[in-house]
Amino acid sequence: MTMPDQSTVELKRTQPDCVVFHPRAECGPEAENQQIIGQVTRSGHWLLTWTQATHENHPDQHVVVSRSEDQGATWSAPQWIDGATPTQMSGPERGKYQASWPFFVEAPDLGRIYIFYNKNIGRTDARDDTTGILRFRYSEDEGHRWSAPFDDLAIRRGAINHPDPTMPTNWVACFQSFSAPDGVPMASFTRWGSGSPHLLNVNSEVWFWRFENILTERDPAKLRLTTWPEGATGIEVPHPLRMKQSLAQEAMTVPLPDGRLFTVMRTLQGCLFWSMSTDQGRSWASHWTDQDETKPLTAFPLRYSDDGPLVHSPIVCCPIFCYAPGKYCLIYFNNDGYIPGARHPTDYQVNRRDVWIVCGHYDAAAAQPIVFGEPQRFATADGVKWGHYQRIEPVCYPSYFRDGDEHWLWYSDRKHFVLGKKLNDYLD
Repeated sequence: MTMPDQSTVELKRTQPDCVVFHPRAECGPEAENQQIIGQVTRSGHWLLTWTQATHENHPDQHVVVSRSEDQGATWSAPQWIDGATPTQMSGPERGKYQASWPFFVEAPDLGRIYIFYNKNIGRTDARDDTTGILRFRYSEDEGHRWSAPFDDLAIRRGAINHPDPTMPTNWVACFQSFSAPDGVPMASFTRWGSGSPHLLNVNSEVWFWRFENILTERDPAKLRLTTWPEGATGIEVPHPLRMKQSLAQEAMTVPLPDGRLFTVMRTLQGCLFWSMSTDQGRSWASHWTDQDETKPLTAFPLRYSDDGPLVHSPIVCCPIFCYAPGKYCLIYFNNDGYIPGARHPTDYQVNRRDVWIVCGHYDAAAAQPIVFGEPQRFATADGVKWGHYQRIEPVCYPSYFRDGDEHWLWYSDRKHFVLGKKLNDYLD
């Protein structure tokens, strides 16, 4: 009897229900796959987009799209959307012109799906894969073909940007777009400070884009982008080790039944933080304020309930999704980063071993308006290291969509395998 190779064994370790992409080798030009974003088209086809590279921030990092027309039974080979050309991957411009961190925005009445992503245009302030413009393309045939690129949308600058106004922003977008209460598509992004490639050593804040007229404007050159919150700073969370530095990153946002927006972000505080907007994302805060400071707090430690324990997390992406009106699920690692064997909260080869899921429901009377129940273990890679960086996290930068009665989570296992898993059995 022929024994399966180790890659096939690892592919099945998280017990996926759908295999989208199985790289040919543990290390190689298609080996690192991350930030998987899913979309159901108007015809019921499935689209996924993600960032692919030899390893993160390698000069060959690029954006791809894959399609399924049979509800995930088969998938097209990843279609190259944008990235550096072979000649740009060597010589003095090595590392420049990468494309990274895509997400979709659908304009159903126009029959369009837009794909937005970070495009390095040859200038780097922090890292090649974070310093970039917001480039977009669109498809009018559900992802078979994509338009030429458009670079007309300017990201409003913040206080932590490079002082040269011509230097592009340092940013990453991790999740699919969402709808504001007024119906305008929005997306969250992390803005990093200037000058350092070490993204935990500089200021980081949570910001939001509003695609004001994308649902009705057919001329892509006339699209309007608003960058919120208003003012010079985004949502901030204090860095536990550096005075006057913020570390707030990778927020995922859901609507509340009362018209507010609720967002959850990663921090270095050993727990997740949350914030809320009552004005479509223009400002972010709560009715709570810090009486010892001159400005309101904009984010607060996430708890299972107002008087419940903290929702612990190392420094890792932990998104929240809305799966039914007033019902939510959080995908997270359920430890504060200091589990046995971990040297610090960033020790991803130890504290990102097991992924959990917890469901929550809207509570209008609660100060934190989502109350969570009992956690369930969702997936593990059993601590088996894989890939260029020898990762162990079983679910990386996932996204969610619902198709009929089926709830799907799309994820990369150890930033390598692109997979899907049904959530139905985990949801209340």
